[in-house]
Amino acid sequence: MGILAKLAMRGMAPFTGPVSLTVNVCYAGGTGPHDRRPDLDNIIKSVKDGLNGVAYHDDSQVWRVTATKVWGEKDETTVEVRSARGTGEGGHGE
Repeated sequence: MGILAKLAMRGMAPFTGPVSLTVNVCYAGGTGPHDRRPDLDNIIKSVKDGLNGVAYHDDSQVWRVTATKVWGEKDETTVEVRSARGTGEGGHGE
């Protein structure tokens, strides 16, 4: 995750302040919600840890997580990190 995040950041500095995280995981071979292992909370933890020092300084900055785990046509994971600054959300200092 860290290597891919570094490539996606294209040399940009990590976010400071609160961020939101969206994680979508798709497993090949079916349709609808994926109700087997790995657990979604374990996937989220791995993603958050992998982005430490790359997309943000520390995963304590993550104030909102939206995540899905579904069956689909191909194995694919997408991750989006957004700054909460200037959105009117995300805590103090807005």
